[in-house]
Amino acid sequence: MLTTTDKKLDSVRILNTQDVLQSSMSSLDSDTINEVILAVAKPNEESLPEIQKRKLESLEFQQELIEEEREESEEAKQELLSIKVREGSNMYQ
Repeated sequence: MLTTTDKKLDSVRILNTQDVLQSSMSSLDSDTINEVILAVAKPNEESLPEIQKRKLESLEFQQELIEEEREESEEAKQELLSIKVREGSNMYQ
């Protein structure tokens, strides 16, 4: 049988767990939360307008990331080409 002290300790543990979860969740960005919601959505929920909206937002976010990666890759290629051209110029001097 649990004593009053044990019950109070259990209550404190539950509150601490809730506080930790709340703190952790509040530190996540909206895109991460969106991905989690989509990952746990049940098949019968996928046609709901809110889930459809989240899917669209997710795809748009992924498209932005892909575009940023393309731009960074292109910049890196241009920088590498520029370095090679400079090194080639220095060889003939």
